[in-house]
Amino acid sequence: MKKARNAILAILAGLALMGAADTPAGRETFTGYAVDLGSSSRRSSTSHVKVTIDRWSTEAERRRLVSVFTESGDDAFLKELQKMEPLGRISTPDSIGYDLRYAHQVPLASGGRRILIATDRPMTYWERANRPRSADYPYTVIEMRLDASGKGNGKMTVATKVNAFGDVIVML
Repeated sequence: MKKARNAILAILAGLALMGAADTPAGRETFTGYAVDLGSSSRRSSTSHVKVTIDRWSTEAERRRLVSVFTESGDDAFLKELQKMEPLGRISTPDSIGYDLRYAHQVPLASGGRRILIATDRPMTYWERANRPRSADYPYTVIEMRLDASGKGNGKMTVATKVNAFGDVIVML
């Protein structure tokens, strides 16, 4: 199904990092304005998005995910990701949200950071039972780039696939 293959892209414009004084130690909350580009047959829509990270994934967790994927493939990778303890949540005003399973950050030369978040995406009973093409794309991925002041932008892909290049897992 072409619509399912074309991942929904959301641009998190005006992303802002809330100060540590506003949140418990270790927790970071990111808020943004999402634009759902949808498909050519559907109109665009907008919404606020809130991403809360309670803790960051460890290097051991990252290595385990890469190892599972390279040794056993995508199905085993999905099962391993689903077994991981939630480390945050994503939500919009019209949803209760869902758990995030992986969050990793890398410092940028400019003084900012790149944040990558991945999780299994919620699927309806119908989608799980009937296995349309969209069921082959079980991940949600968020990539954010923040400057040194904590402001930046990002993109979110809903219904995406993964592949490995060496010890790096890439979301397609």
